[in-house]
Amino acid sequence: KSIEFKIKAVQKGLLTGRFLLKYGSITKEIFVVINAKSEDFLFDSSIAVSDEYKEINIGEKLLAQVNLLQIRPKEKVDVTANYVIKDFFGNVYLENSETFFVLSEKNYIKEFSTSNLAPGRYIVGLELTYPGAFATSSAQFIVIERKFGLTRYQWILFVIIVSIIISVGVT
Repeated sequence: KSIEFKIKAVQKGLLTGRFLLKYGSITKEIFVVINAKSEDFLFDSSIAVSDEYKEINIGEKLLAQVNLLQIRPKEKVDVTANYVIKDFFGNVYLENSETFFVLSEKNYIKEFSTSNLAPGRYIVGLELTYPGAFATSSAQFIVIERKFGLTRYQWILFVIIVSIIISVGVT
């Protein structure tokens, strides 16, 4: 069956939540993010997490690609980029911001600490504010527990070392 929802954001910013759909004995949880923006926004903005960082171990750094494209007018604009990490219950785990100017476009990689995050689903969000308007975007990622206490990079190093030992032992 198809279900259509119409949602109206009553505040600016990134809103997270969940829908619980129940049909008979089946319950399905759907995670929802609302990226609200003003009607007269000046920037097309995005924050993206590559496949490599969609699932990270506890404490690993999260890298996200931020892209800002000025739609109109093409003149220098001071913007404030507010970054947030939150869960789907509305809890905020990280907030910080920086102010800079943009002329035409700006693209950069932003690094986030996840040391205070427990295993679970999260969003990393960008709330871009500038004179008279705002825009938001977000990306989802999952924090998992380390397998045997090793990070992804430690596992890679472990596999390389074991491969070298096996190849030296075979020859």
